[in-house]
Amino acid sequence: MIDFRVLIEPNSKVSIREQCELLEINRSSFYYCSKGENPENLEAMRLMDYHIMQEPTAGVITMKSMLEEKEINMSYERGAD
Repeated sequence: MIDFRVLIEPNSKVSIREQCELLEINRSSFYYCSKGENPENLEAMRLMDYHIMQEPTAGVITMKSMLEEKEINMSYERGAD
């Protein structure tokens, strides 16, 4: 998918609103900035990736136990407990 936001020139004589209309994109998508993943989740994902490479047959309960040993409390739905 092409990101048309790169085609918008903020300092142009044509307003951002008009440029968005011409490109048929929402203005909100032009201003949107991704927050990214929080550091705690990134660390948990890194640990889980490493663990599953070492023990490919590990299941959800084993993964949760491993995280608890590292003092990371996560529910099965990947939200903090």
